Amino acid sequence: FTRSVRNEHPGAEITLFKTDYFTHRVFRSIYNDLKSKNHKIKNASADNFLDYNAFLTSFGINAVLICQGEKGKEVVLTKRSKRVHGGKSRYHISMNEGLSETDKDAFGKVDIELCFKRGLLEEIGIDNNVYRLATRSYFYDFFLEKTNFEIGLTSMIEIDVPFHSDIEPLIARDKAYETDSFKTIPMKKRPIKKFLNENQNEFVPHGIYTLSHVL
Repeated sequence: FTRSVRNEHPGAEITLFKTDYFTHRVFRSIYNDLKSKNHKIKNASADNFLDYNAFLTSFGINAVLICQGEKGKEVVLTKRSKRVHGGKSRYHISMNEGLSETDKDAFGKVDIELCFKRGLLEEIGIDNNVYRLATRSYFYDFFLEKTNFEIGLTSMIEIDVPFHSDIEPLIARDKAYETDSFKTIPMKKRPIKKFLNENQNEFVPHGIYTLSHVL
């Protein structure tokens, strides 16, 4: 990763390599085996994680969706299915999607926004017609998810429509398989903090990280 500024707009240059899901599963298994044997990879940080770049077989977009509720803005959370989170249903942020080689623009260049939009479509059902209603959307910071040694990028999107009536009923390819239910919380510090405290052990760890850095 290299930070850059062009025309006063901050950005990041990312070097990628091509892999596949089988290789990803193999390296994830090796990583967890090394962790269990107290290998030093378990202490990898921002200073040295590139020493283990062969293990970085996944790059994920982690997004928080904000919609309108009866009493103001609401944060949308998901209850992720036990089929995708180790046999136990857990709370997570609104959308979590991995970058793939399908996320390329017309010139064949990888486009993170295409991954962002694909995740919203496949996991929630937000197509281009709904996406155009967004009042704001941002990418924030990169982080190292150490449960499976994956790179994540935090992000958010705000759409000024009611979630339960306008977005929750939308049909999405991965919705039924990956998501058991949705949960909306008023976008206020106290109820968000209360919910996190009460459900900390029921949350995907990097979901908490994303919420704390986006809101």
